[in-house]
Amino acid sequence: MTEDVGSTGTALEQALFSRKGAILEEWRRLVLATYAAETAAFLTSEKDPFCNPVGHALTQTGDALFEIAMAGMERERTEENLRDIVRVRAVQDFSPSWAFVDAMRKAIRHQALPMVVEETGFRHLLCIESRLDEAMLVAIDLYVACKKRIDDIRVKEAKAEIERLLKLIRAMGGARELGDLSTSNRRGNGEGTHP
Repeated sequence: MTEDVGSTGTALEQALFSRKGAILEEWRRLVLATYAAETAAFLTSEKDPFCNPVGHALTQTGDALFEIAMAGMERERTEENLRDIVRVRAVQDFSPSWAFVDAMRKAIRHQALPMVVEETGFRHLLCIESRLDEAMLVAIDLYVACKKRIDDIRVKEAKAEIERLLKLIRAMGGARELGDLSTSNRRGNGEGTHP
């Protein structure tokens, strides 16, 4: 979304759009507060996206969340814009990983509350927050899918390592018992044959 969108929105959206920089700065501060101090300092100082892919993803996500809040976004595009940061936070084992969406709500609310004394402003704020709720639901779905994928990968790696160790033990000529144990395990899974 380009900067001229703010001029076609409600008075509240226009006012928030004019405060985009402050909102994004506050959002980034809230998200960085979830990291250790050294990590937050690095994510802030390193500007090269190849050296700092997480910091780059944060910047991209902040812009996308602001756009979602101001104008909404189709689900597919929302997924596309949130996927990288959700993956990063899932791998880093943050819980909940969608807290970055709530941080945008807090940053916008901080800027909007002084402006919503009238009823129409409050209604518009609720619309903006509703768009962020939808983005949070998308982030939750992405997070669950990422965590499942990570768990599946870990299980597959553990099985491969066990199989590798069993082959190594068999190759060393010892532990016929382990071969029998492995066969009995397969029988329990319906894979082995009875002697």
